[in-house]
Amino acid sequence: MLHQYHTELEHVGRSDWESFYTMRTSKEALIKYLDLSFDAIESIQLISVSDFDMKYGDIHFDKTVNMIYHGVQYSAIHGQRGEFSYALCVG
Repeated sequence: MLHQYHTELEHVGRSDWESFYTMRTSKEALIKYLDLSFDAIESIQLISVSDFDMKYGDIHFDKTVNMIYHGVQYSAIHGQRGEFSYALCVG
């Protein structure tokens, strides 16, 4: 799977499982935000990832993930705690 998404993962900075889950959870957050079917995940293109620092209660977000879906750019904030990876689409 890492090989399949290598080009997109270059935007994250490396092609490893942590980067894969950053991409995947961000795309899933966008799917939920737009109320799409899960099949749309392949139509979402990750374009950049940058450092971010925000804490909401016990939840820490450390990355902003920018994506494009049908020509429109969206962003998600992403965090990770141990092996738990999470994202929230912010539009």
